[in-house]
Amino acid sequence: MPPNSYLLGKTLGSTNGFGNEVRFHFTTTLAPEWEFMNDPTVVKKGFTENFFRFYMKSGLRWNNVIEMLNDGNAIAFHDLNTAAVNNVDSLIKHFDLAQQITKKRLNGRNIKFLAEPNGNKSYLQAALGFPAIQTMTAQTGADKLIPYQVNSPLQQKTLARVFVNHAAEVEKLVNDAAAKDVAHREAVHIGVHETDHDWAQLLLWLNNTYGKDGKDILWFPSQEEYYEYNYNRQNSIISSRIEGNKLIVKVKFPNQSDFYYPALTLNISGLHTNSIKSISSNETVTGLTYGNFDKGISVNIDCRAFTYAHAAQYVNRYLAKKSAANLLDAKYHVNALKDSEGKKNLFRALGAE
Repeated sequence: MPPNSYLLGKTLGSTNGFGNEVRFHFTTTLAPEWEFMNDPTVVKKGFTENFFRFYMKSGLRWNNVIEMLNDGNAIAFHDLNTAAVNNVDSLIKHFDLAQQITKKRLNGRNIKFLAEPNGNKSYLQAALGFPAIQTMTAQTGADKLIPYQVNSPLQQKTLARVFVNHAAEVEKLVNDAAAKDVAHREAVHIGVHETDHDWAQLLLWLNNTYGKDGKDILWFPSQEEYYEYNYNRQNSIISSRIEGNKLIVKVKFPNQSDFYYPALTLNISGLHTNSIKSISSNETVTGLTYGNFDKGISVNIDCRAFTYAHAAQYVNRYLAKKSAANLLDAKYHVNALKDSEGKKNLFRALGAE
């Protein structure tokens, strides 16, 4: 292993409000037009002259990206492989080329998020002419995000992020945000080019202070995931009816291209878990949890189509190599499933109910 590799001893995240862990999700930018993303992984067993075999790649390879996406993280456009970095027409052309490569390498997944590179506003202008890009971020000339005050889908809006020199600066930003009333609390969006031990410790601090092992009041999504959740919240059609002693709620998500996080939380006032015999859903819903909040009940629904297959993949990975880390991953993904016989079978395979 590289000399600077180490374990934090636990996973990092918050909960969905009702016991299920939700790990921290971040964004990685891609360089689809560069050949280094196709470089094979080569580990020279027994090589001891130096550690170049670990860190002499120019960036992430496609196999790295696939693994990160499997764990819920997001991807974004950044630099494009063109010398005409201020030519909007050239940038649009290269957005399309990079998108075609990405779609081929990631089994149909597209990029819809742009992280402005080097403060170049031409990228933002070009993004407005490339409809696949639905959400953007930049250091200057961007809108601050106050989630409680958002009343639009935020489509093609540029949201503000900041770069800091030291991880400790983020602690202050988070503490200052948490001290504000929720109605005026800004989202903390940080851009990072390189990470080290201090950044890993920052993530551990977030987990222990505001995450699942602290106050558990934190949501740490990628901008892509937040954008989708807000879009679904603004545009879903919700209807309900009562049949006898049943309350039937129907949710229709908007049919938006390149959406990968079909999830929503329904807050239903006037009900309490003590007055509910059971909650069920149709086969479209793959993840379902619920519980009380101050005015009623909240129901978390997840409609990702491959949730079960995804969980089974991590169970099989654990069965092939029974490490503690693989077991944590397998349980995490199985716990994302709604209660079903299939979920029970996967836990039985892990040797746990």
